[in-house]
Amino acid sequence: HAGASAVTFDVYDLKSKKNTELLPTRIDTYSFYDNRFFFCGSSNERSVHTYDTRTEAEEVYWAGDTWNPVFYNSYIYYLDVQHNYRICRYSPANDVIEVLTNERADFFNIYEDVIYYQKGATTKPALKRMNLDGSNNVTIAEGTYENVSLTSTYAYFTEFGHTTPLYRVPLRGSGVTEFTEARDAALKELMKK
Repeated sequence: HAGASAVTFDVYDLKSKKNTELLPTRIDTYSFYDNRFFFCGSSNERSVHTYDTRTEAEEVYWAGDTWNPVFYNSYIYYLDVQHNYRICRYSPANDVIEVLTNERADFFNIYEDVIYYQKGATTKPALKRMNLDGSNNVTIAEGTYENVSLTSTYAYFTEFGHTTPLYRVPLRGSGVTEFTEARDAALKELMKK
């Protein structure tokens, strides 16, 4: 079930047509790997938790003050709450934390070898991109953006508080343009009627 920003885990039995709640609290899930959801604890305890869909067990995976934990390529990428929401990554295999940027990030999104993130609005907000190790950090667009979706070809995004226009930039390139193809196709269909 979707909440304002969180979900509950339920199992629906097709024969009995009954729901069974698996976790008693709403959680924000950010990634799924090896049959486990990764998420933060409560506002009082923001360690990285997992919920194993095979065993239906929840456990603390790594104790830290995190937000938005994403398990990707053997690392946990997260916002470091204690240090102004900077982006870090943690290696469970080596028990090492790496700081990827000291800028405050409102959110981030990962695709293949890049991270897109919104630099916080304290001074000169911007949509930015960097490699998974924090290198090659570049500004994509100045301002505040949201709804960042990444594909193999493009990053798509909107201005904060707006659903249109939709912008795009080559995933690893530059040159933001307005994405008009969907709108143009819809208008073309309307003109046929």
